[in-house]
Amino acid sequence: FHGFQDVVVRGNAAGFVKDYRGFDQERARIVTRKNTFLVIPRLFLECLFMLTFVGVVWSMVMMQQSSEQIVAVLGSYLYIGFRLMPGINRAINYVSQIKTVMPNIDRVYDQFVMLKEPSPYQDIPDFSFEKSIQFEGVHFYYGEDAIDVIKGVSFEIKKGESIGIIGKTGSGKSTVIDLMLGLIDPTGGKITIDSCHPVSCQQWHRRIGLVPQSVYLFNGSIKDNITFSNPGKKLDIDYLEHLIDCCELKTLIVRLPEGLDTVVGESGVFLSGGERQRIAIARALFLKPDVLIFDEATSSLDTQTEQA
Repeated sequence: FHGFQDVVVRGNAAGFVKDYRGFDQERARIVTRKNTFLVIPRLFLECLFMLTFVGVVWSMVMMQQSSEQIVAVLGSYLYIGFRLMPGINRAINYVSQIKTVMPNIDRVYDQFVMLKEPSPYQDIPDFSFEKSIQFEGVHFYYGEDAIDVIKGVSFEIKKGESIGIIGKTGSGKSTVIDLMLGLIDPTGGKITIDSCHPVSCQQWHRRIGLVPQSVYLFNGSIKDNITFSNPGKKLDIDYLEHLIDCCELKTLIVRLPEGLDTVVGESGVFLSGGERQRIAIARALFLKPDVLIFDEATSSLDTQTEQA
């Protein structure tokens, strides 16, 4: 979820979902075994004890035992009943808890059975990016009652240009990027490539290298985070080493015992902010994109490294 932009733009959501499902199923199996082994001994002993008691009473009746003996056994049964009361109370509490959470369960169930909406992404085999990206009278707001974040914005970015978007915090800079990526749809106006192709297509995403404002690194090696888990594609080691040099990562890689295979931790907790940003830049460049989008991508770097 934290790497939503990267996952969608790189088009490898299925691989991450597959990995997550595997971990989730293994966790479910472990929890199931644990809870089962905690409960089974108690239930087994209680059932065995009750069956034994019923068998004893039945045999006493069949053997025509005296009433005193039967009363003594029934007294034992009464004692057993008192012993079972805590368990019965727990069962009643569980039923009460189930009734309490039923509204939540219904809501979750409604989400599971909800019909999947058609994917907004289009497949355009003849897609081309030769001229420019156009914003024409674009409006956007979050939520029905919210004010416009983007109001009637129109501009053109020509292929080969390098531009900067400047504005105060909350002025909509990151929203412009999400609109340009096709991750959100404008509430007014249109965004096109070469005046004809929509931005909500897979072919457009394959041409983009994105370094988001909040860098996401998963709990894998530096190499996997740069290549972003593309096991089906042949890895160009020479180009990867070239990226490491270009992104000022060589000093970091050399001093790590495991080099490129060093695990960075969830969200890159074992690295500094600047190191995380440089890995994200290398990731964006790895696919040799036609378009590079940097969303405050050098905010954690010193001036010299930023210029390099």
